[in-house]
Amino acid sequence: YQINPITGEFVRLLDNTWQVQSAQPSPDHRRIVFLSYRSGESAFWLYDLSTGEVRQAAVLPFDLIYFFSNPISWADNEHIVFSVYTATGYTPYKVKLLQ
Repeated sequence: YQINPITGEFVRLLDNTWQVQSAQPSPDHRRIVFLSYRSGESAFWLYDLSTGEVRQAAVLPFDLIYFFSNPISWADNEHIVFSVYTATGYTPYKVKLLQ
């Protein structure tokens, strides 16, 4: 959601039909990255705040949606970092997003 500072109205940015998880704004505040299964596989997506465009930014080699338990963090404006918990413990990942 985005809040209109004048009216206080909440505006939905993303359709949650596709199980949007862990949405985080980019350091430059131009995009929001989130995890979703909307393409039929676990993937990170980017929402452009100026255009409203949603596009796939990174496909993962495993079904992260079921193992993901920690928030996404931005390393910079091109990379995100996160960890996945499995039977052997937490594994950290750094992923370059498609521009």
